[in-house]
Amino acid sequence: MDMQSQSGVELPAGVTLRTHESGSQSIQIAFSFQGRQCRETLRGRKVTKTNIKLAGDLVARIRSEIAADEFDYLKRFPKSKRARVILGRGATITISELLDDYLESVKDTVQPSTLRSWKSVIKEHLKPGLGAKKVRELTPAGVIAWLKSANMDDYSLKFVRNCVTPLRSALYDAVGKGYISVNPASVDSVNVKKFVPKTHWKSDFKADPLSRAEVASLLEACAAPATRNLFQFAIATGLRTGELIALRWSDIDFDQRKCIVQRSIVEDYEKDTKTPKGNRAVDLSDEALEALINQRTISKKRSSVFCNPKTLLPLYNSGEIHWLWHKAVRKAEIKYRSPYQTRHTYASTKITDGCNLWELADQMGHVGTEMLNRHYGSWIEANAKATREQAHKDEKLEASAKEIEESVTVA
Repeated sequence: MDMQSQSGVELPAGVTLRTHESGSQSIQIAFSFQGRQCRETLRGRKVTKTNIKLAGDLVARIRSEIAADEFDYLKRFPKSKRARVILGRGATITISELLDDYLESVKDTVQPSTLRSWKSVIKEHLKPGLGAKKVRELTPAGVIAWLKSANMDDYSLKFVRNCVTPLRSALYDAVGKGYISVNPASVDSVNVKKFVPKTHWKSDFKADPLSRAEVASLLEACAAPATRNLFQFAIATGLRTGELIALRWSDIDFDQRKCIVQRSIVEDYEKDTKTPKGNRAVDLSDEALEALINQRTISKKRSSVFCNPKTLLPLYNSGEIHWLWHKAVRKAEIKYRSPYQTRHTYASTKITDGCNLWELADQMGHVGTEMLNRHYGSWIEANAKATREQAHKDEKLEASAKEIEESVTVA
């Protein structure tokens, strides 16, 4: 029924009055959105001159927002069935579903290593932290809260940015599909660097080796034997991450107690070692041999030495090692460093034990001792000081012994 004639109220354009079967009336507005006619009832507003005028103002505002491509249908009308019909999946899709859709859409256009890396961070970080949220409900504040959560505060700036990249890209995809109008994880909305501790801004290649006690705690915290074998061997040999991944059983000479390093795998691509000097034979200590013997019962049927502890498939990239390392470090409750510190731990331990620096350089794949002096100068100096002090003590003991011997001879 047209209530305009009964009430004498002039209805603004786009505003009508609706009479329900119960006899009650409500205000209804109409507008065109994405080529479709839409009608929405203004719930909780009685039919009064004031509310009819406000309804007219709302119609004008909605049409202005639509013209400016700023209209958020579900934000205006959260319970609207019409909005869900028009917006389709965008009305209910979750972050988890959006990320799955995005991975499917780019699987043939990005590098396999990139795709694996994204799958890993999505599974281990994005879905646990944000996956259940609806795309339309995610805000910059929500992204920031996730960045500040305990799941992310131990990682380097580079790693956190690598986690944000697929989220940001998927949300831009959502904007393009009309699910949302603004990307809540855009560079302008979220400054990733601001929410990562400054101590994690720089690359973690500065020598910060684990102490012997920390090594023991780390290995004890490894959940799976394959994980323990990997890190025990890494600490005992100083191999780079890519060299560990590329190591094959054919490279191991148990009789000569050596492993031949002749290749590296970086982001799933096999290549030569980092430098020509990187092709080398590394001596195997008792700890390294123990790790290999234990690992042989796990992966001896495959060509690669080390494997994913869950699937028992060969490791493909450093991302897998970072994840295993992160879990072990957190469980061990020791200071977080990157897994590259296994190499620094090997070097500093050898220096502390008084090794020949030229031999150590050869074992680590360096041309000379310059790199050792640059990274481990403090350990070299400490070892030299300890050697001098020990020599001084030996001289004093020798002098005392000589005095005693002479006194006994005189007597």
